[in-house]
Amino acid sequence: MSFTIAQSVREKQRFKPERPHDYLYDPLYSVASEKDHAKMSMKAFTSANRFKKVPDYKTMFSNLERFPSYTIQLDCNDPVPKFVDQRWRGYGEKKQEAIKQLAMHDPSLKMQLQIEQDPQVSGKNRYKYFTRPIIPFVQQLPVNAILDVSKLGEKKKESEERKCQTVKLAIIGAVCTGRGLPAGLAEVEMIERARAKRAWEATLPPLSDRSQLEKRKRMMEAMERNEWAFREQEIEKLQEIRLDVLMKLLSQREAKQQEMNVKRVDSIWSKLQQKKGVAIKKIRLKHIKEIRKLTAKRRNVEGKLERRNCIQDYANYGSQVYAPVSRNGRFPDQNAECFIVKSHFLSTLNGILELEETLPDFVTQPRIRIQRPKKTTKDGTLNYAARREMELAKIHKGEEERYLAIIYLQKLIRGRTVQNMMFEGKEKRIELIQELRTTHALQEDKQLLKQAEMQAILALQYERNLQQQKLSTMEDYLSHVEGHILADMFDFLNKELLRLQEERRIHAIVMLAERRRRIREAEESGLRQVEERRRREEDEIFKQVVKVHQTTVDSYLEDILLKSVQDTAEDQARQEIRKMADEINDIAYNLEQHRTELQAEEIVSELVHGFLIPEAHKIIMRERVKHFQSRHLLVAHRIIHNEAEHIMTNAAPAVSASSSAATDILDQVLTEVEKEMMKETQGS
Repeated sequence: MSFTIAQSVREKQRFKPERPHDYLYDPLYSVASEKDHAKMSMKAFTSANRFKKVPDYKTMFSNLERFPSYTIQLDCNDPVPKFVDQRWRGYGEKKQEAIKQLAMHDPSLKMQLQIEQDPQVSGKNRYKYFTRPIIPFVQQLPVNAILDVSKLGEKKKESEERKCQTVKLAIIGAVCTGRGLPAGLAEVEMIERARAKRAWEATLPPLSDRSQLEKRKRMMEAMERNEWAFREQEIEKLQEIRLDVLMKLLSQREAKQQEMNVKRVDSIWSKLQQKKGVAIKKIRLKHIKEIRKLTAKRRNVEGKLERRNCIQDYANYGSQVYAPVSRNGRFPDQNAECFIVKSHFLSTLNGILELEETLPDFVTQPRIRIQRPKKTTKDGTLNYAARREMELAKIHKGEEERYLAIIYLQKLIRGRTVQNMMFEGKEKRIELIQELRTTHALQEDKQLLKQAEMQAILALQYERNLQQQKLSTMEDYLSHVEGHILADMFDFLNKELLRLQEERRIHAIVMLAERRRRIREAEESGLRQVEERRRREEDEIFKQVVKVHQTTVDSYLEDILLKSVQDTAEDQARQEIRKMADEINDIAYNLEQHRTELQAEEIVSELVHGFLIPEAHKIIMRERVKHFQSRHLLVAHRIIHNEAEHIMTNAAPAVSASSSAATDILDQVLTEVEKEMMKETQGS
């Protein structure tokens, strides 16, 4: 026989290195930044201690996973009290640093002196002034060794000396290098004011003398007025410095704005100039194209189409065969710099001199030799070859003259044909030519009139130019005067604008002061309302307490009265019940004494018919109903078992098939039960 033993092992409690809210409560706990502070607050908010089990009353005693008995929820109540500041502590440090930086730039700004608290060297902070190194072994030292003085004594001595310092040094304790040192005029004035104030405090009458309390009060009020006046002067100086700085910043901003405007105008002007250059270039190209088209049309006025003459193109070295136009897409001089000969012999004087030295003499100093004609013989007569050459030259000369004559004849014929064509054209348009001749002949007088009109127009133009020159000089003078007046006007308007701006600024300052005053009044009224509400609450609390006392007294007296009444009533009821029981006992005893057998049997029969027989009928009916229900249950169990065995023998169906089979079985069971019930009812 084997058996197992289940033993639950309890895990050890694990301790955390820190508590959830140490970053708020622990003064020595510090975080690096506001981001880390937010992380710690989120970690504390979502810690395991904040989760709690909330039972579900519907499934409280369930052990199923689908119906859990409880749910885990986050506790909405904040465990940190409201009076604890949950903000990052670095804001205060940043504020102190900002005040220190302002004090460095503004010597008149006073900082509150931080009074050091008692370090409690021999108290709770004793452990901070002692340290021991972590070493693997304890070093053995001789007994008579003299050790150095520990740093604890120095720290303690410094703190004691700081406590023993005089009041004068304590006053200027906030002055340090970079913030008041080296001392200037402001620091000297501050020290003098402090000395004067101490001297004035020494002259004050003592508080123990009641007769001089009014004098002390007047002196203190006068000193307070002087301090307020001095403070107002300092504020005015600060305001003047701020205004000067503001004016400088405004002038710098205006200069920068003007510079930016000039740069913007220059950039716009350069862009417009570029656009203008591009537009002019396009116009010039279009102009060249149109002129080219006009020249082409002028060459072919009649509009006849001529074929290309290849012979003429190749014969003319200025044609497009030898010098193609680049606008047609051909660039014959492309990469022409490759053919340029670059040699120091040709580009420099020394190279040319070297090249001249390499040349032979007959190049630089040519020799002219006169050759004799070889056409004559020794005796001076012409030989046969020379005579033959002369004859051939004569023959060629005649042929050349004939060729030139033929060419001249061709020119004459061509000129004649052109003359005939011009004559034919003149004959065709003779009427138009005559009409033009008549009109020009009639316009001689008009031409004279036109010449006179032209002279008159030129005179008028000259007068108009003189008038325009006078008007331009007048306009220049008027524009100069207008510019001077406008400049004065704009200067006046600018000054008025500055005055209005200053008025608005002063009005804004007044409004701010008024707003602050209203805020203070509202705060004071709020405080008064809070005090009144608190007073009403205290009165109401007092009334409620008195009412509670009265109600407790009333309830106590009422309970006492009710208890006394109840006790008396119970006593009276007991007495009456006892009397009634005695009377009933007397009557029963009398009946027992005078009762007959018939009366006893009658009483027994009434008890049997009233109690025993109805109870027996009830038991029989219960057994019958139970037997009837057992038969129906047996039938239902038999049907269910048969159907289940039949389903188990078949293949395992899907989820939908099993659900349909179960519904069919239940329907059959219900029908069988109904049939049995009908049979029983019919049989009964």
